[in-house]
Amino acid sequence: MSRRRLNRKDSNGESTRSPSFQRIRLSGSTIPRAPPRSGSNLADIIEKYGPTSAEGIHAFSSMKDECDDTVDHAYMNAETSLFHLRIGPNYKKTKTKAPSCNALCDLISCDFIHAETFLDNAKNAFNLPNIPGVTDVDTGLEYVPPMFVVNSWLPTKDHGAFSNGRIEKPSYIVVMVFAISEWVLEELKDIEKASPGVRLFAEWCRVSDTDPDFKGRFKAIGMVEDIESLGIPGFITKFNGKPALISKSGTFSRHENYIELSTNIHMWQYIARKGLVTLLPHFPRFVVNVGFTIEGRSDEDLPEVLLGGCRMIRIDPSKAVVDGVHDDD
Repeated sequence: MSRRRLNRKDSNGESTRSPSFQRIRLSGSTIPRAPPRSGSNLADIIEKYGPTSAEGIHAFSSMKDECDDTVDHAYMNAETSLFHLRIGPNYKKTKTKAPSCNALCDLISCDFIHAETFLDNAKNAFNLPNIPGVTDVDTGLEYVPPMFVVNSWLPTKDHGAFSNGRIEKPSYIVVMVFAISEWVLEELKDIEKASPGVRLFAEWCRVSDTDPDFKGRFKAIGMVEDIESLGIPGFITKFNGKPALISKSGTFSRHENYIELSTNIHMWQYIARKGLVTLLPHFPRFVVNVGFTIEGRSDEDLPEVLLGGCRMIRIDPSKAVVDGVHDDD
């Protein structure tokens, strides 16, 4: 069955089309999840219910300290308290930040592939998770679906300062799939009484397809653990853990049971792209925490809360699953 391909325009205003991927893979099949430590409570739950059950997804989120992070080229839920986010009152004056409370969403899967194209919709390359009690729940708000997908396109090499916005081939594509956490589902039942972070996320879901300014309050945070001991250039380390607003480089799309934020990192400023490409060969030595939040700009929005996070453990780009693409013409 052929899939409808989306028309886009590149940074030069020229029409482009998203080619179809040669193979549709199971979400979470390109990188293994860090397994439970032997003999742990988490291991017992996973053995009983399975890693992709509702019980398994919730356990991986709440018992992340029982995952085996000694494995290489794997991922797990990030520790939310590592991310220091805005708090009130009067953040504009105090600039005070504090560790985030529990994330709004639980990590279901992470994928890392190498392709000759961008990925408009994660479903064009992956069969997204179908987990009863997780991906099919009714949030109570028609504009807040049970799943949230972050889909990022990374350059594989330095294409120079003047390639800004052009999608240079090939790309690394990172897809993270999250599900609304159980505690957030409870708060969504009465949105007027929900905590500030839940209300802000719900509003972002409601208006982002029509309000580009509000959509642009989505922030990404990348944090390399123990970066001071790794011999990384200073022009990179000073940005470690600093949030980046995803505005023009982000595309919001709404689907049947998920919303997706696609991020074209080829559009980022040259110094940011240069830093990322410089780090790529060193990724097999790194543990990188990636997190997302919606920027709070007034006291009623604060404290900010981590939307979701992923701890990527010594990911080796040379092991990225390679997917060629073809046109249907």
